[in-house]
Amino acid sequence: MCHKDTGWVRAYRSHGIYGDYLCDSPWALVSSAINVMKQIQPEPDFILWTGDSVPHVPTKELSLTKVFMLIGNVTQELLRVFPDTPIYPSLGNHDALPQDQVPVGPASYYDEILGYSGWHQMLDDSSVKTFKQGGFYSTATKSGLQVIALNTILWYTRDKQIDNKTDPSGQFEWLTTQLKQARDEGRKVLLSGHISPGVFAQAKGISWYYPIFNVRFLNLLQNYSDVITSTIFGHEHTDGFRVVYNKQGKPIIPMFLAPAVTPWKSSLPTVGPNNPSVRLYHYNKTSGEILDYFQYYLNMTAANLARKAHWLLEYQPTANYGISDVSAKSLDQLLKSFETPSSENFRKYYVYNSVSYDNLTKCDGFCKQYHICAMLYVDYEDYKNCLDERMLKSGASPYDDGGHRWPHHRHWHRIHKRHHKVPAYMFIVICVLAVLVFLLFIIIALLCWGRRYPSRPMGYFSQPRYILLSSEQPNFPEYANTKYT
Repeated sequence: MCHKDTGWVRAYRSHGIYGDYLCDSPWALVSSAINVMKQIQPEPDFILWTGDSVPHVPTKELSLTKVFMLIGNVTQELLRVFPDTPIYPSLGNHDALPQDQVPVGPASYYDEILGYSGWHQMLDDSSVKTFKQGGFYSTATKSGLQVIALNTILWYTRDKQIDNKTDPSGQFEWLTTQLKQARDEGRKVLLSGHISPGVFAQAKGISWYYPIFNVRFLNLLQNYSDVITSTIFGHEHTDGFRVVYNKQGKPIIPMFLAPAVTPWKSSLPTVGPNNPSVRLYHYNKTSGEILDYFQYYLNMTAANLARKAHWLLEYQPTANYGISDVSAKSLDQLLKSFETPSSENFRKYYVYNSVSYDNLTKCDGFCKQYHICAMLYVDYEDYKNCLDERMLKSGASPYDDGGHRWPHHRHWHRIHKRHHKVPAYMFIVICVLAVLVFLLFIIIALLCWGRRYPSRPMGYFSQPRYILLSSEQPNFPEYANTKYT
């Protein structure tokens, strides 16, 4: 699927073998990402697949058969490359049809994901049984770490099938029981899912969970911070993190938002493309705590020119940010360093946010505050209060961002000086001319595109995140000791 900033279009662009920044992932890119994981770490302890393998296309261009087939293709490639590695998948909002609309279980949809898409090959019998109830499950790694894969689409504001239910598919009740049992039995838990709680840092006013579910999930994180070691999500395509604090303001749980394989530029007006990426986490097998990670990326422009994928280490938090680990405490210290004027660490973060797609755009003023408040506050009301306070301190109205949305990658909007009043008739003339030009452009474009191009092939995939977890260092020694800024 490809599109322009002005809306949906078919995949008419001439793109390289590894795709285009306006398109979903071609199979060459998906396969390259999975195979480079094998080179980075041939024997990871397990793999987290945080969902979304179906392209961003209008519903009319898909069918459930195609949805299950596309997910199944990725399933089989992962199993082929990593036949002996546990793989723990989660559902993404594009893994349903219509998109975002996963049903409240039990439902045939979950049985078909297990069967047609092959997920039964990756889950044990107990996990399969639970998955059928609503697309979530719990399993244990060889080291004893408990992995809980959530169906976060059941809490997503765009899922209208929950029908005002207070606990769709009973997932909250089930999750609470799992966490209580883990505490009683002395086990540590890693939470994984597609959509994170909190607020999107790049788009003002956008949050993912229904407010009641955001509060409830945050309360669980706070109440079971002695059990939950960390949380890992995808969905946003960009590279980010959050810190969960307790009621006293102490940092308690790190939240990692991994960037996507797909370079696809979101349809959101404030979000630019990103380079494809995969990530390797380094964790302590005994405590279950994530200690560090290695973020790899593909410069897609260079790969298309060379017709060869050369994946590189983009950064390693401990090396590039100068922190001891990626615990909640260390990430809290990192956030404090972001607050300083002209923070070098924040500059790096903003480059990494687009997976080094954009090394030029500055993010300060409103832009910086939106990012920092989103990372500090997962609670919606606390996030709003953070922005209000910071805007008032800067002398601006908390509801004023200069008349524009805040800047995003490649697009920095400036506040223009007020001009003298223009006569009213001039606006009428300008509007009429603009409408005529626009209509003429649309007619010509439709005639040209319709004659020139055939229908779109179904060769595009969406944004699966492939995240390896290992207690071993990566198998790229030439990159492991290199600092990238």
